Amino acid sequence: MFARQPETRMHWVRWILTIAWLLVIVSLFYDPWTPALTEPTHPWSLLRLPGTCIQVQGKCLPEQPYPLGTTVFWGAIVPAAIFILLVFGHELWRRICPLSFLSQIPRALGKQRQFKRENQKTGKSATNWQKLTRILGWVKTILTCNLAGCLQDCAGEFYFLMPIAWC
Repeated sequence: MFARQPETRMHWVRWILTIAWLLVIVSLFYDPWTPALTEPTHPWSLLRLPGTCIQVQGKCLPEQPYPLGTTVFWGAIVPAAIFILLVFGHELWRRICPLSFLSQIPRALGKQRQFKRENQKTGKSATNWQKLTRILGWVKTILTCNLAGCLQDCAGEFYFLMPIAWC
């Protein structure tokens, strides 16, 4: 169904989705504008707070305007992605995925994503990816060993954590 769509149109769809995706990610960290949409006095917003008293244990909870970044992300974007995958399949998702689109930018600019570097002592080449994988492996080993030790000290012996504790 979407295979008949021209690639130029899908390219524009990818750009729009990527820009929207990046705006939502930025709004998770810094969002001074959307709390105005949830104020009780806002004239046209459907997301405004009702201004009524919500009683919990006999006291009214104060209602404060809140940013909408997390609400939009978890309430619209994540369900939409699942809906697209379930209804339209992997074919459409591959063509519009913003993360995949961003990962192709270096290739479109004619730059490689990894550079080979040669170790002067050994003469072997190693990529940055191998170094990153090695560092993440060390961090995982240290964290899981410490976690297993902490859990064993706190609550006795955990035999299901034994493979993690063998470091």
